[in-house]
Amino acid sequence: GACFPPGTDAPGSPEGTLRAGIQRMLVAVTDVPALPDAAPSLPGGTLLLTDDGAGVAANLAQRLRNLGQQVALVSAVTGTEGFYADLTDPAAVEDLLARIHKQCGPINGLIHLSPLAPVRAGQSWADRLLIDVKSLFLLARGLADELQRAADNGGALLLAATSMGGAFGSTAAEALPEDFSPSQGGVAGLIKSLAHEWPNVLVRVVDVDRRAASDKLADALLAELSDTTGPIEIGYQGERRPRNHAFFGPPARPSPSHARGAAPADRRDRQQRVAGRHRGHVVAPPRPRSALLGGWLPNFRGLHERAGRRPRARHASRPWEPPPLATCDNRHRRQGRPS
Repeated sequence: GACFPPGTDAPGSPEGTLRAGIQRMLVAVTDVPALPDAAPSLPGGTLLLTDDGAGVAANLAQRLRNLGQQVALVSAVTGTEGFYADLTDPAAVEDLLARIHKQCGPINGLIHLSPLAPVRAGQSWADRLLIDVKSLFLLARGLADELQRAADNGGALLLAATSMGGAFGSTAAEALPEDFSPSQGGVAGLIKSLAHEWPNVLVRVVDVDRRAASDKLADALLAELSDTTGPIEIGYQGERRPRNHAFFGPPARPSPSHARGAAPADRRDRQQRVAGRHRGHVVAPPRPRSALLGGWLPNFRGLHERAGRRPRARHASRPWEPPPLATCDNRHRRQGRPS
């Protein structure tokens, strides 16, 4: 059964029942027993492996071939073994899957190891987000129907590896790697979402310490394919096999400002930016940025205008009308801005 740290309540306990509804959960790292020596559960067909360029994918691919499993190794670098494709381009991913189907047959599994690639000089975290997360999303989207059919007919798998130190960055005693990228957490989150959407597919995300030898990491990843009922999220730190475990925490205490009914400072700030300080004027907040898409989210005011509708100003007594151009010109001149 699940382990609950001292001072916490199991889900079925009376205290847990009293706090039913909104629950406050905390995360701790617990060790899972090491896996016994057992043959991995391989789905047949073809396994698509994304290459990390540091030897882990090459070692794992060779081990799989030795077990009779057909492998298609995909690299983002030209001149390497296997297939080449820009996995951040939807059209290129579609073309890649068509080429693999033509040369290798049906694809029954995806092993995503490109998040283990060392960070290149000048590579930003946004670049890594595209390489690690967007590529996984595009491949999973392209293989969704095929993997679920394969799972219904015998077996399919989806495994991804991350490099957050072997415990998903949850241990206070060890710092994250110096070249840590937020994309690592994005990979883990996407895999856990797919595990709920694809209940019949063997789905696993494995966090490792990238400083370990590539052949050791390949052995750990291969061993996880033998545990078909194990946790979705698992790590490897030397001989340890840790996992994140959620448990009930104490309820949060409201701050004095909340107790008096005052709005938090960040909420007041948002209200001021949205409503403006003058009656009938709307000051729009900055548009949020989508890290995954790498650009700004749509300007919803522009969408209203293109649809032939204009948003009404808050607290305005009459419909919103654009100010005269002369008024705008004078206002810019008073503020020292070019008209």
